[in-house]
Amino acid sequence: MNKPTPLGKTYEQYEKELKEFKEINLSKVERVELSLTGDAKAVVKEGKAIQKKMVSAYKPFQKLESDYEKIYNRIQDFLSDTKNLTQNAEAIQKQANSIFDKIEKQANELGVNVTDITVAKQLNEIAVDLEDNITDIENARRQAKDI
Repeated sequence: MNKPTPLGKTYEQYEKELKEFKEINLSKVERVELSLTGDAKAVVKEGKAIQKKMVSAYKPFQKLESDYEKIYNRIQDFLSDTKNLTQNAEAIQKQANSIFDKIEKQANELGVNVTDITVAKQLNEIAVDLEDNITDIENARRQAKDI
């Protein structure tokens, strides 16, 4: 095997050169790996720390999301319930005002003070109270829709 090849070197010389080449290249690769390993480890460590903080920061959002859903559903219930209530209140208020107007007209014809009639006084009070309630509910409904 110590015979020279057509290029003038023996197989042993080629093997020796190949071995040296591999050693030189491996040591360069190892140096590259060693210099990058420190940086890589630092980035991995920092990335894991940030990831842990992100997971911790996200947990309260899950609770907030759940709470928001409950509140949203309660607001929708409120809007639904109060829509019917205000419609009913407006109808009762309209009836109360209509009846009060008739009683007031009759009282004036008879020369009686309408405020002396108990039922008329009650009709007027309920109409005023309902108006206040309707206003409060409608304001609350507008605010609830904005949420």
